[in-house]
Amino acid sequence: MTVGPMWGADLIIAVVSAGLTAWIFALYLKRAADVKSRFSFGLALLAGIFFIESLTSVGVYYHFSTKYSVDVALPLLALSLLGLAGFAVLMWIARQ
Repeated sequence: MTVGPMWGADLIIAVVSAGLTAWIFALYLKRAADVKSRFSFGLALLAGIFFIESLTSVGVYYHFSTKYSVDVALPLLALSLLGLAGFAVLMWIARQ
């Protein structure tokens, strides 16, 4: 089965987002272990939830690519790009 270019872009962005959130989660988890504060634990938990959401998006987008046309892929592409931009900013902040 082939995936169209818009769905392919959705999937690529979702995989990149999952990678970013995994990196952010690992970083915050390490900091939470070092600092042992509620705030650090909360950041690690939030990053973990974002990671699970990103992984779920990959599966959902793949499933949707077999059922729906570009009319669904295009709005999801816009949402994925916004999410990726947010995760990139979060990664930038986490590296500070």
